[in-house]
Amino acid sequence: MSDNLWVYGINAVRELLKANKRKIIQVLITEKNFYKYQHQADFAILYQQKIKQIKHKDFNKYLADNIAHQGLALEISRPSLLSEQDLLQNIAEKKYLVILDQITDLGNIGAIMRSMCAFGLQDLILTEHHSVSDYGHLLKASAGLAEYLQIYKITNLTNILIKLKTYDFWCAGLDAKAKENITVLKQYDKLALILGSEGKGIRELVKKNLDFTVTIPMTGEVDSLNVANAASISFYALRN
Repeated sequence: MSDNLWVYGINAVRELLKANKRKIIQVLITEKNFYKYQHQADFAILYQQKIKQIKHKDFNKYLADNIAHQGLALEISRPSLLSEQDLLQNIAEKKYLVILDQITDLGNIGAIMRSMCAFGLQDLILTEHHSVSDYGHLLKASAGLAEYLQIYKITNLTNILIKLKTYDFWCAGLDAKAKENITVLKQYDKLALILGSEGKGIRELVKKNLDFTVTIPMTGEVDSLNVANAASISFYALRN
C-alpha cells in the first residue's frame, strides 16, 4: 500500500481543506474547476499548493478507472487510524463512544459518520477484522467528514467493553428485540453505543458483555431499520 492517499470529489476535498489537518503533496484539477473555485473561501488553501491542471480523462493516470473524482483530487500522506492505547490515554475526556461491531458496508459506515458529525459525536471505534480500516475509503464514504472524527481500530471488542466499564462507561447495544426504549440513552453521562452488523446484528459474545440493549419502537408494517438509519435515530435520542 502506498504511503500516500488520493482524496477526490468536491465535497470530500472541501471538508479536508476546512479541517486543515493534512499536508497536501499535490493538487490535480481541471481547468474549468481551477477558475470555478479560485475565489471561493473554502478552496483558498488549494491555490497555495502545487497544482497540476489536467484534462478530465487524464485523472485515470493517477486514480483508478471509473472513480467519481469530479475533476478535483488531492494527494496527501496516508493517515493512520488511532489505536486502543490512544483511546484509553484520553478516556477521561470522553463522554460518548460509537462502536461498530463488524459493519462492512461502506455506504452505511459513511452515513453513520455523517450522522455522528450532525449530532456532535466525535469518537468512533471500528474492529480490526471484518470491518473497513482504510482511511481513504472512510474519507470518501463520509464525504470528507471523517476528518472531524477520532477513529480508533481495536482488535478485541469484548476486551475493550470490559475496560470501558472500569472508566464508568455504560455499554449499550441497539437491538430490535430489546425491551428498553431508546429514550433511556440520554440518562447516562458516559455511554458506549454498539451498533451491530448488517443482517446479523451484534454478536452474541459481545452482547453478553453489554450492560443493556435498547430498541427503537416502531408501528406499521416495518419491524426493522437499516443500521445507518437506526444509528441516526439513536444519536438523536442520545443528544436530546
